[in-house]
Amino acid sequence: MTEGGEFSISVRGSDADFEYSCTPLADDGNDEQALKYCPECKEYLCAACIKCHLKFSATKKHILYDNEYQHCEEDSVDNTSDEDQMFKCLYHPDRDIEMYCFDHEMVYCLLCVAKDHRQCSRILELEDAAEKVPMNIEDDILQPIDSLQADIHLARQMKKVNLIALDQSKSEILKSIEDTERLFIDKVKELASEANKNACSRYDGLKRDVQEEDAVLLQGIIDTDEVRSKVKSQVELDAKRQFARHILQKHVIVQMKNKYDTADKDEKRMRCFKNDELIRHVLTAEGIVQVVGSKRSLNVEDNPVHKQSQKEVTIKGQKDYETCSIYGICQLGDGTIVLADNSNKSLKKLDKNFRITETLALESNPMGLCLTGKSEVAVKLKNDTVLFVSIDDKFIKSHSIYIKYGDCIGLISICNELWCVFPNEIMVYNRDGLVKKNFQNRII
Repeated sequence: MTEGGEFSISVRGSDADFEYSCTPLADDGNDEQALKYCPECKEYLCAACIKCHLKFSATKKHILYDNEYQHCEEDSVDNTSDEDQMFKCLYHPDRDIEMYCFDHEMVYCLLCVAKDHRQCSRILELEDAAEKVPMNIEDDILQPIDSLQADIHLARQMKKVNLIALDQSKSEILKSIEDTERLFIDKVKELASEANKNACSRYDGLKRDVQEEDAVLLQGIIDTDEVRSKVKSQVELDAKRQFARHILQKHVIVQMKNKYDTADKDEKRMRCFKNDELIRHVLTAEGIVQVVGSKRSLNVEDNPVHKQSQKEVTIKGQKDYETCSIYGICQLGDGTIVLADNSNKSLKKLDKNFRITETLALESNPMGLCLTGKSEVAVKLKNDTVLFVSIDDKFIKSHSIYIKYGDCIGLISICNELWCVFPNEIMVYNRDGLVKKNFQNRII
């Protein structure tokens, strides 16, 4: 290896007799004996690589030494300036850029060319490439930079809109949690109140039963005491009367015993049986709400999307007079693509092979497009309206709402609300056209 000043060597013969392997070939795993050494490139070269080294103008003036040349270097501080560093190889930072590959449209060092670009059709030295390859700073550098910066600014604006939406979602979720907590607490209080009433009602009933049974027993004591007193007084009666009273008293005692025997002597008790099923569900629940995060619109089902990679497609309808200018594009769950064509004032529906299957003429130029449902889109028109369009076999206009300003730089649907992004303002509408929120000077 030559990267970082390291060398691949192999020892053949005695300990003092070193033979070095060819550096470029050693990187490919070939152990070819080196015949020369180039101190400028820090490479050991075999016979074939010596010919290549002496062929290119960038290296043909390098002085090559025999392989016994003792190469020793102390580590030194890198004094390479920033300007010089720009001319170092991306893949071998210790080497200068020397070659240009037409196939890859990239500049490389000689080691890159020797290792990875042997099959490339055309390779030029850097000096020749600077003369033969046209350079257009406007088309190659400035316009792509402007386009990239515009995309980045728009992406940042969308991120800031996303942050605002996240803040709103957080507030709504916290309120939902609070409402759910209150719902649980109110329900538990209601159940507890019903349980208290039921316990008190059962207690009152059982207490009344026990008191009535106790009254019966008390009356039995009174009745037996009365019979006892009559027994003591009947000794003063004649025999006939004593016999009659005796028989009547026996009858009364039998009636009293029957009444006592049939009386409820069981102990009245109250017991509580907890709703174990409800308690188990509450104690084992993972949460009173479930908060999820998504990278997609919450209105769109997470269906598999048809994917196809293609560098360029031509989109031109039979009635198009201008080149298609796409001001918005989205894809349905079944892979159908819908795009807004500003130049031809139309919506176009494309199948999975990017063929136009349906066209809807619009009354004004479309300025933005977003997915609002499983098979519905909203298109922002320049005439200050947003048109909702259902998508089935054909486009079906649903309804339209008034939106302030004709031009917009972004249109997205969040939680069934329409967010229209303007350079210094964000307007949030519901589906009936009412302004829900207005954020001014929030986007830089």
